[in-house]
Amino acid sequence: MTGFGIAGLVRAELFRIAHQRSNWVLPLVPIAGWVVFTALAATSYGLTDTTGQTTLDEARTLTDTAAIVLSMTLGAPLLLVTSRAAAHDYAYGTVRLLVGGGASRVLILFAKLAAGLLVAGVALAVGLALTIGALALASPSLVHATLSLPPTFQRELGLDVLAVAVSLLACVVLGTFTSTVTRSLAAGLSAAMVWFLAENALTAVFLFLANTTHSDVFVKASGLLLAPNLDHLIQALQPWRSTVEMGARPLGETSANPVGPVGAEQGLLVIGAWLAAFLVISVVSVVGRFDVKE
Repeated sequence: MTGFGIAGLVRAELFRIAHQRSNWVLPLVPIAGWVVFTALAATSYGLTDTTGQTTLDEARTLTDTAAIVLSMTLGAPLLLVTSRAAAHDYAYGTVRLLVGGGASRVLILFAKLAAGLLVAGVALAVGLALTIGALALASPSLVHATLSLPPTFQRELGLDVLAVAVSLLACVVLGTFTSTVTRSLAAGLSAAMVWFLAENALTAVFLFLANTTHSDVFVKASGLLLAPNLDHLIQALQPWRSTVEMGARPLGETSANPVGPVGAEQGLLVIGAWLAAFLVISVVSVVGRFDVKE
């Protein structure tokens, strides 16, 4: 029997994602974020007070806010889509048909990852287009003014987009990992959705312990978590300025040193290590747990 190719498996995953009715409501999340961002841009240019700020500072605040909104409103639906796609064949037993038809378990895993990455890429492109449209609608004068800003702003804008892309990549890998390892639709979805919340809570515990014991070990430990590094990535990539941030961050930041103990190199290294670990564990899981007796 002819085995399934990676292209065919990816197409099958994309077809399934597109035709699952429960996925049709997920775009409402980023649309709601777009509406909120448009309102913010029209009123205060972002999440902080911009009174007395220069055009460059206002543009920075606005793009930082846009990056946060994109990461949050695109990331949550991606976790749902990818964790559900990864668990589907195991939950309904269709993996037996795929493996029986000649597809390797690792190839099936990579097809699910590839489909998730394609969805993430399209979501990011559409999200960026909507964000540009929101800016043009809510603050056309500021958009026009940004055309005359120094090249530094263009560089910072690219770093904001990079931070969003890394965040979405993490969501795709995490969602695939949780469902692949658990082989359960309910467990995979639950684990994917609470992972970042759990790490944010753990960071708060580390803060309490650091303040109580005055030990640097808890400060350093917070810099090894995935969620705080993702939340802090925009700032870590741009240490020459103070960025808008939301969510838990590695401990140790001060007004004089907004980057704190985690810079861009360490932040990307920690994120990369977590994602690599997720992938390795996923591969080991599908190789070591057979679904069809040979």
